[in-house]
Amino acid sequence: MPIHAKTLDKSFQFVEPLKALNRRSWPEFLCHGEMPSWGRIYDELPDFVILLIAADDQLAGAGFTIPAHWSGNTEDLPATIGTIIAEGLKMNGRSPNTLIAVAALVDRRFRGQHLSAEVLTRIKLLARKHAFQNLLVPVRPTWKPRYPLQSITSYANWRRDDGLAVDPWLRTHQRLGASILTCVDSTLTVKGTVSDWQIWTGMVFPESGPYIVDGALQPVLMNVEDDIGIYDDPNVWMRHPI
Repeated sequence: MPIHAKTLDKSFQFVEPLKALNRRSWPEFLCHGEMPSWGRIYDELPDFVILLIAADDQLAGAGFTIPAHWSGNTEDLPATIGTIIAEGLKMNGRSPNTLIAVAALVDRRFRGQHLSAEVLTRIKLLARKHAFQNLLVPVRPTWKPRYPLQSITSYANWRRDDGLAVDPWLRTHQRLGASILTCVDSTLTVKGTVSDWQIWTGMVFPESGPYIVDGALQPVLMNVEDDIGIYDDPNVWMRHPI
């Protein structure tokens, strides 16, 4: 099926389908992470949101990107996804030199058509259009939930016989020329009561300790006595050539 790309500022009729796609693309608990500024992207940064539109005018995929200023030093990478968005919304008068892709989504109806690579390719073109010097992606590896007890650093370095990453999403980035900058244990924190986590996951948490939760990249730490569960979502920072 033919696919064409637009930015959201040229297609505001897709705002609601885009919000729906974003919500169903993540485990429920991630939708309750500490990202208070995410909703402002639609109104304030629509020219940095890529849409993939199918011939029947259905939303097939999307890429959320944020302009940023980065020194080029790994230690100066933003600490969290929330920080990336907040800084991108204000930029403090600085001229952005970097584009950060915070999400690349493909609707399940269109999977198997290599559209994830197409989203990344369109993001690269957007970076070139704005003459950015850098394109960064805090990658959430798709197979990491299968191995929640391994550290993100260890997992990101697992390789196949051909030298590419075991993880298919990391591999897609590598095939487009990306390289790993660093791995971080948390770029998004989710906090909730025991009841919240039971609703989000369909699980029970009768005692305190770490729990393996479907869709989580590492264990959720549950403290029944204090009625709180905390999850930190790790990421692999990758840099793409532009």
